[in-house]
Amino acid sequence: MRIQSDVLRVGLHTLGFIWQLPAFIIIWLFYVLPAWGLGLIHYHSMPAWLVFRFTVHEPRQYELGLRLRYWRAWEGWHGWAGPSVMVLHPRAQVTTYVHELRHVHQNFVFGTFKYPCYGFASLVAKKKYGVWYRMNIFEQDARKYAAAWASNFNRANSRWPSWSDMKM
Repeated sequence: MRIQSDVLRVGLHTLGFIWQLPAFIIIWLFYVLPAWGLGLIHYHSMPAWLVFRFTVHEPRQYELGLRLRYWRAWEGWHGWAGPSVMVLHPRAQVTTYVHELRHVHQNFVFGTFKYPCYGFASLVAKKKYGVWYRMNIFEQDARKYAAAWASNFNRANSRWPSWSDMKM
C-alpha cells in the first residue's frame, strides 16, 4: 500500500511539473541559471523530486561588485519561490522555508497560470485593502501554512520539513 501511494505521489508530482513547465523554462533560463552561473546563488539541496533549493551567496568582506549588490538587494527579504525552485537567504528560518515550499506547491497546482493569478490577486488586494503583498491570497495561504506547521512543530524532532509533509 505504501509503495502505491509513493508511486501515485511521484506521478502526480511529475504531472504538476509538466503543468508548470513553460514558467519553469522562463524562470530557469532568465533567473536561476544566470544567477547560479554568476555565483550569486548556490545549490543547497533537492527537498523533493524536481524541486531545487538554492541559497543566496553571502559575499566575503573583500568582495565587491555584482555579488555585493545582489546580496544587498536581499536585505530584509528571506526567500523567493518559483516553479520547482526556491531561493533562501542563508539565515532564513524554517518557517520561511515552509512558506516558500508552499509557494512551490502553488506553482505545481496552478502551473503557468500562477503568475497571472498572483498578479490578479495582488490587484484585488490593492483595491480592497490598499496593500499589494500582505493581503494577496497566495501569500496569506503560505503564511497560514507556515504558521500551522510551526504550531505543530515537534521541537524534539527538529528536522526541516520534507515535501511529504506538505499536504494540499
